[in-house]
Amino acid sequence: MASATANNNPLDYPLRLCESVAFILHGILGLCEPFTGCLRSTFQDNGAMPTWFWPLAGSFLICVAIINFRGNDVAVLMNQAYIAEFHMGGVLYHNSLGHHPASGVGPG
Repeated sequence: MASATANNNPLDYPLRLCESVAFILHGILGLCEPFTGCLRSTFQDNGAMPTWFWPLAGSFLICVAIINFRGNDVAVLMNQAYIAEFHMGGVLYHNSLGHHPASGVGPG
């Protein structure tokens, strides 16, 4: 099922490219987190997330960045649904840490 409508929208590719670059960068941060501790120290989560979560989330983010450019409309739609869910999880995570409510609005 090739994408017939994606080529008609001039913003489709640039937006997915920006999104995927950000996800690759955050994926690398997640994969390196057990060794660097940069995310846990920045967020001051005091163990709110288990250590294994960060590399798992990082590998998911890298997969999402790659799937974002598949030619299949259904795969891209499911991918975008996962991205929305992931950001909602980020909002709830920051909320549970007592961060400012606007911290969850950062991605978009």
